[in-house]
Amino acid sequence: SPDGTRLATGSDDNTAAVWSTDSGQQVLTFKGHTSRAKSVAWSPGGTRLPTGSEDRTAVAWSADNGQQVRTRRRHVRDVVSVAWSPDGTRLATASGELTAALWSADSGQQVRTFRHMARVGCVAWSPDGTRLATGSKNGLATVWSADREESLVEFLADDGGVRSVAWSPDGTRLATG
Repeated sequence: SPDGTRLATGSDDNTAAVWSTDSGQQVLTFKGHTSRAKSVAWSPGGTRLPTGSEDRTAVAWSADNGQQVRTRRRHVRDVVSVAWSPDGTRLATASGELTAALWSADSGQQVRTFRHMARVGCVAWSPDGTRLATGSKNGLATVWSADREESLVEFLADDGGVRSVAWSPDGTRLATG
């Protein structure tokens, strides 16, 4: 969680969970996916927790009571990565279907689609929320404008595929793995 008091996990048993970082005890369980929960990400304020699943959905949950707030079902393959924008107004998802998508946190509507040449494995917001980084199975890392479906820069990061991307705190560098 943003305040460091809770840890979220996704699981092969189709659930996600929240744990107390003080006691190590599970404090909340999120049930509703029909396949593995592959990705979790806290909202900036710590009030919502989206999960991405092999059931092709991204579900936003209340981090207070575990209730479903919204379900996004437009992906045709598993949702492997989810990330909140720094201002909490948009959710980014990455899917095995060659796309990453942006969703409005308020309406739940898809507002952008970022098309790739290979399966997308990860997504991350720049600290200022103006750019989105994605990594693909073909080894390419791409930086996109968050306001337009426009690739700003693309580079071969790893021949074996990019499974994670992370911005430096000042937004000037991108790490891939």
